[in-house]
Amino acid sequence: MNKRIIIHRDSCEATTFAVVEYAGCEEAELLARLRRALQLWAETEEGRSALAEASEDFNVGDLALYTPAGTGHEGSLSDCLRRAGLSYLDIDVYSQDGGAQGWAFDTRLA
Repeated sequence: MNKRIIIHRDSCEATTFAVVEYAGCEEAELLARLRRALQLWAETEEGRSALAEASEDFNVGDLALYTPAGTGHEGSLSDCLRRAGLSYLDIDVYSQDGGAQGWAFDTRLA
């Protein structure tokens, strides 16, 4: 079964977070495995191009453009993820300028 975590961006201008769905490791291992997969991917033409396009500042938002990537999907990133021990990766990014006016997550609704 796939697992999910939320990665947030610290910013005054926008509320941004990513929902990362993954399989193949525990949460504590995910960042290291992702970094390993991206090192492997950087050795491919597709990976080098993606890193260059991100001005060598490749982050979660950039990676989201290349997912879902997992078993049954084609491409060099999928191969590199599998080699790093990740069998599935999907990232959905949500962003809104500012925030909801007049209420927040903990605002009492009833």
